[in-house]
Amino acid sequence: MSRVAFIALIPPQLAGRHSTHIENLTGSESRHRTIMKTETFAGNGSICTEVVLERLNGDRALMAKLAGFFLEDAPRLVETLRADIESGSAPRIAGSAHSLGGLASTFEAKSFTRLTTAIERNCRQGDTSEMTELMQQLDAEFLWLIADLREFVASPIASDGEPIR
Repeated sequence: MSRVAFIALIPPQLAGRHSTHIENLTGSESRHRTIMKTETFAGNGSICTEVVLERLNGDRALMAKLAGFFLEDAPRLVETLRADIESGSAPRIAGSAHSLGGLASTFEAKSFTRLTTAIERNCRQGDTSEMTELMQQLDAEFLWLIADLREFVASPIASDGEPIR
């Protein structure tokens, strides 16, 4: 009985986000077959679809579900972080930033998670002086992130051809 795994990868020699290299690994035979598939999802660059899909063994429907959970939960977490910043409680700010960054890291949202990490690190060191500026930057990144996730969920690539609504 052979085991087949599909892993979505983007080798550097392929141009940008518009192609996916899918490698078919068949059991112990070590046979490799490469399939090129054109993607319709380009996004704004706030997430790394290829890396996430690789981690999820190419399961686009699972990524779409995870994106849906993020889109439901993240706005509330951003508002909680904003309220914590207004309260000035460094431990609460750090905790909220950590939760939000962990959720966003699912999608390799590097710019967004760098900001949540900076907020958390500053607060753990007792420095809340830059929170307003960091929150403004985070708000801007958040808009890009949710736009990309919404675009992914609505794209044919999220479900191997059928948009997920």
